[in-house]
Amino acid sequence: MKRGILISIVIGGLFISQNVKAENFNTYYQNTYNEFKSYNSEFYKYKKRIDEEFEAYKKIMEEEFENYKKNIEKEWKNPIVPSQKVFVEYSNNYKARKIVDFNNTTVKIEVLRPQNYKKELLNNLTELIIEKTKDAFKRNPVITNTDKRLKLIAAGATVISRPPNSEFIIGDILTGKT
Repeated sequence: MKRGILISIVIGGLFISQNVKAENFNTYYQNTYNEFKSYNSEFYKYKKRIDEEFEAYKKIMEEEFENYKKNIEKEWKNPIVPSQKVFVEYSNNYKARKIVDFNNTTVKIEVLRPQNYKKELLNNLTELIIEKTKDAFKRNPVITNTDKRLKLIAAGATVISRPPNSEFIIGDILTGKT
């Protein structure tokens, strides 16, 4: 009889213990699931905001690039725009341009209607030799106008871009420091 009672107490205790563990697990699971849903919701809100900001950035960048091309076309019959392998920089009045083709290792300087052609060419060549990529980046009208518009539209928004370095555009090539 004692043995039967002892077995009943042990078995009953196991069931109660299992029941308590199941309740604790269910509570833990529910709490964890609710936290996950909350984090997931916040993540999707964040993702949506980033996607919207990126779409606005792309739209502004495209508009500024089109404006840039129109300004070039006012002066040049054959406008040339920069690409990954070709550096192109126009003067502020778009009457001179410097073209560096890194694939073909060529440099071309063109000036429209100069009063002193040799002086203009020499000045532009000198500027190109000593020009650093960070300075060219700061003067790029597409980038600067896009940044200005983004700051006006979304005050405090962070634009992520690769920071320019301090390398010379062609100066190192001429001095052999490549």
